[in-house]
Amino acid sequence: KDITTDKDNRKILRRLKENDPEFDTLWVCDRDHRQDEHDYLPECARDIGWLGYFIGKNTILRKLHFHWSATAIEGVNRNRSIQEITFCRMDLSGEEIFQSLCPFFENNHNLSKLELTHCQFSGSARQFSLALRGFNKSLKFIGMEEIYLGDGQLVEIFEAMSVHPQL
Repeated sequence: KDITTDKDNRKILRRLKENDPEFDTLWVCDRDHRQDEHDYLPECARDIGWLGYFIGKNTILRKLHFHWSATAIEGVNRNRSIQEITFCRMDLSGEEIFQSLCPFFENNHNLSKLELTHCQFSGSARQFSLALRGFNKSLKFIGMEEIYLGDGQLVEIFEAMSVHPQL
């Protein structure tokens, strides 16, 4: 049965389901940024739900990049194979994404790299700081490039990072 109308998304879901050893990187992106067979384009809630389900079950996925919206959070929280997660060109203002991802950050002992690129934080920097304090000690690198923060938020993030001497 077709669980998504997009043939490229169907291929990605199949590869995730089958733990395809050649498929260890996934981009969740919008139509403007879809470039290859590793780019998943959620077009409706059902696409997001199935993506989350198969990410959660997958044991091969190593790199997960969100270049649009951090959907499928529930499934990400169940995954333990992801080593790198990236949020790129996202407006994280007012979203509870980092609070939602706390179980993933705490329980994934393989996560070693977190990157935030061209993201707007605004009010969510506090949530990121709280989530950062709960990160597993496997985290070795946090990259931030062109992050837009409000007054005092960078200090709060650095204070949260200080509990992780391995960074």
